[in-house]
Amino acid sequence: MTSLKVILGLLPLLSSVSAIAVSEVERSCQSCNGGWSGYRNVGYFTNWGIYDPQDYFVTNISAKEYTHMNYAFANVDINNGTVFLGDLEADIQTEYPGDNLNATGNNVYGNLKQLYLLKKKNRNLKTLLSIGGATYSENFANITQAKWRETFVNTSITLLNDYGFDGLDIDFGMLNELAAAVGCGEAGWHGLDVKGMDKCLDFWNLMAYDFSGEWTPTALPAANLWPDNNPANDVGVSGHQCVQHYLGEGVNSRKLVLGMPLYGTAFNGTQGMWTNWTDIGGGDYDQAGNYDDKHLPLEGTVLFYNKTLEAAWSFDNKTGHVVSFDTPTTTLAKAKYIMKNQLGGMMYWSIDQDFSKLQSEGKPNGKIWPGVWDRLKGHSRKVNYGKWKGAPWPLPESFKYRPQSNFKRSIPSSITERAEIETVKERGFNFEFGGNWNNWNIWGQWEQWSNWRPKITDNICLNIGYSLVDTVKTAFEKYGGGLDRSKNNLNYPHSVYDNIRNGMA
Repeated sequence: MTSLKVILGLLPLLSSVSAIAVSEVERSCQSCNGGWSGYRNVGYFTNWGIYDPQDYFVTNISAKEYTHMNYAFANVDINNGTVFLGDLEADIQTEYPGDNLNATGNNVYGNLKQLYLLKKKNRNLKTLLSIGGATYSENFANITQAKWRETFVNTSITLLNDYGFDGLDIDFGMLNELAAAVGCGEAGWHGLDVKGMDKCLDFWNLMAYDFSGEWTPTALPAANLWPDNNPANDVGVSGHQCVQHYLGEGVNSRKLVLGMPLYGTAFNGTQGMWTNWTDIGGGDYDQAGNYDDKHLPLEGTVLFYNKTLEAAWSFDNKTGHVVSFDTPTTTLAKAKYIMKNQLGGMMYWSIDQDFSKLQSEGKPNGKIWPGVWDRLKGHSRKVNYGKWKGAPWPLPESFKYRPQSNFKRSIPSSITERAEIETVKERGFNFEFGGNWNNWNIWGQWEQWSNWRPKITDNICLNIGYSLVDTVKTAFEKYGGGLDRSKNNLNYPHSVYDNIRNGMA
């Protein structure tokens, strides 16, 4: 068990703790006892994502891309610790094609029925019920009370068995077999008893993103792999720095899962990256300042890739709008980093935001550049994650209010380190090496397929439009030995639901 100090320290961080359940395969905890069963690819599915305008259903999941799927979010009673589903309509009532809502017995429908069916067809996919999240995290205020924790554990396990999950992803909780999602940087890991926690954890999900946002005085990359060599711009956090910290605390590298966002972080009124901003601007759905990767880059912007940082962003020199987001190029670099350093895999928030084109589909036979997205189409029905799509930790005042004059542009010195720039046109793009805001000649419209040239590295296509999750999975399979193939659990004899208890027979 972790100490009370650790519980209190983790609570304000919105740290996610995943408990793998009753499956004997999972109980072996192969990465804990020195074994290795393959890389983890951990995705988050949001229950509110099924509503217009997102319209992303369980049946949209490409299950073979993942080893673990976290279903977000269930809620918890602040007074007594009882865990309950957060949206009954989405979770167990929504009718999917093929459902017979008039079937006899006490049956579950909605997303949770579909997740069980998905597990049944894909025996290497483990599903976990995520409890908490930003909106519900305040309801953990009484976690220090023994009776509250007892009720929390008992009702969590009941939900797990009733609805056919393999484990629990908790914000914040405590069970025997765990994985934790923790912050990166001093503000994220400050006060954590890493050595004490590591004894209880199966693996650690490192939230190597949200490095910039409303809390930074200038526009900065939000998920860079490497630290900035300009100390004026380095806020002490990057994917590599995060990994090195937890390795230094004694965590086995195979237990570290690198987190990656599938959304972009935006700033308005800038003069480019590393400059002051006026506001965070609009975004998709109810997320001001955030865009799905599948809607990026925005039309009429210039795309920058900085190899030194392994970061990418788009810039509109008419409006000053900057959006930091990952591309297949930065994604492959992160996958290589994971394999080179023998880490445990990759984790993604959230899977509905990814591109859909798969590497195995080869050269596209039509335009795969993101289509025009109408931000005014509507709002997400669920406002769960809130405007703080980032900042999963309380930032100290020194991070919030660093003098803006201390932040300067980082311009790589050598030609091999200079920013690769792609100019996005309404129906075309081009790329060159450079470091200013000039325009370049078009070298190929999307409709002119004779001029279309795929960007290939290590037999992986890096043109924007390919799924970032699939790019990682492809790299793991081609060069790392593949994904974790331990099997899920389909046996829930004590479920109160007839179709779960009978295995959807």
